[in-house]
Amino acid sequence: MLARYVRAIRLLIATVPGPQCHPRRTRASRAQRATRHLKAADWLEGKAGERVEDLAEVLAYHTGEALTLAEATGDTTLQAQVTPAAARYALLAGERALG
Repeated sequence: MLARYVRAIRLLIATVPGPQCHPRRTRASRAQRATRHLKAADWLEGKAGERVEDLAEVLAYHTGEALTLAEATGDTTLQAQVTPAAARYALLAGERALG
């Protein structure tokens, strides 16, 4: 199941044109990137349903990136929103890695 979601995300990333395809397009701001990571995590969480443990590593990545970007922008509201999920998924991913 995890492999299917990882393939879907990689396909999405590969097919979405980046700034190199559009010279007038600029790189997304840190706040926008944080929001995108949160949306990706929410989508994955919704798709995983009761099997969220299977996607713990991917969810930990997206929520961790969102938290890092929120800290970089100084957005304390977003930090407070993301921190519980980032901590939960990091712990769950760590537990799964240790067996």
